[in-house]
Amino acid sequence: MALEERTPLTQLPGIGPAKGRALARLGLERLGDLLEHFPQRYEDRRRCWTIRQAPLEQPCCVSALVAESPRLARIRKGLELVKVRAVDHTGVLHLTFFNQAWLKNSLHQGETYIFYGRAEGPLLRHQMANPVVEPEGRREVTGRIVPIYPLTAGISQLLLSRAIRQGLDSCADILP
Repeated sequence: MALEERTPLTQLPGIGPAKGRALARLGLERLGDLLEHFPQRYEDRRRCWTIRQAPLEQPCCVSALVAESPRLARIRKGLELVKVRAVDHTGVLHLTFFNQAWLKNSLHQGETYIFYGRAEGPLLRHQMANPVVEPEGRREVTGRIVPIYPLTAGISQLLLSRAIRQGLDSCADILP
């Protein structure tokens, strides 16, 4: 398929009508719009901390091993929590994910992940709520400088970043 700046975003793989409508709310309807949609800021996620050294009350990356299988709890109708205990050689990190039940089957005991979020709590009870998570070594949303884009309902940072990367890759031959 020959792509050009006027190509509708719904012609890109993975962008169907629903995602196309959500992207249109951001003014993104064609490939050219996507290529000119610049980040509002960047986050430096290159440095990884141990649990004990993680700075409190500011976003940071922590590399830790999932120590036990994630637990899913339904608090009330419409609110699900996934709780996970992760460890490294310096301590324990208690993680809570809100309304992300799929993580129960995605995080595996004995595997190491990078968690990016705001570490809180006393020294012996470090915790993070709703951190970004990915397997160690993937380096898609951690381990690098990450662009942060303006969003709308139905569009996540990851989806938009992937769409922009796909758009750039798809039209590399037509870009100056």
